[in-house]
Amino acid sequence: MTRSLFLFIFIALSSQSCTYDDAASPDARNNTQELRWLYIAKPQADLNKAIQRNDFRFRSINGVGLIVPGIFITCLDRATQINPIKGTSDVNESREHEKLNKLAIKYAKQYNTKLLQHIIDTQNFGCEN
Repeated sequence: MTRSLFLFIFIALSSQSCTYDDAASPDARNNTQELRWLYIAKPQADLNKAIQRNDFRFRSINGVGLIVPGIFITCLDRATQINPIKGTSDVNESREHEKLNKLAIKYAKQYNTKLLQHIIDTQNFGCEN
């Protein structure tokens, strides 16, 4: 009887740890709200506006470290050449947050590859700059 009860409790607790908490913490809700603009985001239009402002920073995703999708340049200066997408994380806090993180990666990859091409076409870009 004791063994069966222990097994039942163990299975119940284990199955709970594998699901998203629908009643997410306030921080999780804030991250999700902060990313909802991605549902209607247009990378090319946003890039055109950034270029008009002389903002040539690559978009990044927050995680253990900054990830710059679509760009394989290791010499970028975090302070001047990278613009993190606020609310992104390598920890998905809900199903919607997971979906928005995936959208953020797709958005950043499109934005960054077009920005890199623009910089290559119009400026002298290299790691020594």
